[in-house]
Amino acid sequence: MSNFKRCFTKEEAEIIKPYIKYLSESTKMSSKEIKNMYEIMIQGYVFRTPVLKQMAKNFKAKHPTEKLPKCLKL
Repeated sequence: MSNFKRCFTKEEAEIIKPYIKYLSESTKMSSKEIKNMYEIMIQGYVFRTPVLKQMAKNFKAKHPTEKLPKCLKL
């Protein structure tokens, strides 16, 4: 059983949508992949904690001088 209990809500998925591209480390996600991930988030099938950790990690790697956006913080 997973320790993750909370999935994205529809409102959270809308806020996080511009940052979905940071889910992938090295390769760029296509617009179709981003759209599919967004749809899955809206439906409530994506656990919040591991996804936000990965997005925050990749965002900081690509933008080391910028502050982490509030929506990427746990």
